[in-house]
Amino acid sequence: KREGDNLILEKRIPFSQACLGTRLEVETLEGKKLKVKVPAGVQQESKLRLKGHGLPAGPLGGRGDLLVRIAIQIPKKLTREQKKAVRRLAELGL
Repeated sequence: KREGDNLILEKRIPFSQACLGTRLEVETLEGKKLKVKVPAGVQQESKLRLKGHGLPAGPLGGRGDLLVRIAIQIPKKLTREQKKAVRRLAELGL
C-alpha cells in the first residue's frame, strides 16, 4: 500500500510474539532484506518505520519510508492444550 512517498507493508505475528517481542525480516522494493525489531507489548496496527526505504521522493533524490504495520493473529480454533494455556494466562491477568 502507498501513502505519499511511504510504503506500508503488513506483517502478521502471533499473540505470543506481540507479547514477548520478536525480529522480522522484510523485503524492500529493491529486494534487500532488512531485520526489524518488534518490541515486546507491540499493539495491533502499530507501525514500525524504516527510514529511506520507501518510494523515490521526486527530483531531489530523497526517499519515503517503509512502514511495517503489525497485525496480531488471533487463532479461530485452539487445541485443548492451547485453551488450557490461554486460561492460565487469563488467571495471571493477561
